[in-house]
Amino acid sequence: SALLILMGALIGVWGSLMSVRKFLKV
Repeated sequence: SALLILMGALIGVWGSLMSVRKFLKV
């Protein structure tokens, strides 16, 4: 369903943001 795809995308974006923050030591 569209909702499942949307949730997956949000989790992917959130994970990317956390990885970037760790990489930048913020």
